[in-house]
Amino acid sequence: MGSKQRLEANRSNAKRSTGPRTQPGKARSKMNGLKHGLAAKSVVIDGEDPREFEALRAGLERDFDVQTMTEHELVGDLATLFWRQRRVPRFEAAITQNANALEGLSVHDEYDKVRDIYSLVHGDVLIKLTRIETSLANRIRRNIDQLVRLRASRLEAQEATRLIEYAARPEGNSVEEADNPALMAITEPTSGD
Repeated sequence: MGSKQRLEANRSNAKRSTGPRTQPGKARSKMNGLKHGLAAKSVVIDGEDPREFEALRAGLERDFDVQTMTEHELVGDLATLFWRQRRVPRFEAAITQNANALEGLSVHDEYDKVRDIYSLVHGDVLIKLTRIETSLANRIRRNIDQLVRLRASRLEAQEATRLIEYAARPEGNSVEEADNPALMAITEPTSGD
């Protein structure tokens, strides 16, 4: 059959297809495009607990003392990167376990499964997995560095504002001065005056 005839036959068959009809079939079909979830569009995929992701994000927001929208967005990105990084060992373990399962199968048993596992283990999937893991680690490091710089900038600005406000106060009106010996030393005249 020529490629044009095959194309027409495929189109004709596709028109008659109704897709999956059972709930398990629909659930399985929904995951057809998902291979490993390391580059998934949605952060939390089937089989993962969205509450765990939210707990991770909330913990990072506390760790970085998020106060601005930019910091909030960066922490959200960081949570997503950490979440995806957690998938790497699970994916690697699944490949290894499936490779071990090959020992008990003959070529005639579940041919497609054998072929798929073989291509994962002996193909470049493990190399790609290592690249993804390295990329995630680098992005995490850059994101943390950016958050640390933003926080330091924010704290410096807050300190500068505090000092300006202190300098703008009339002398003698500060309760803080009496409580803070370092401030008193700055404002008291030296004995040589």
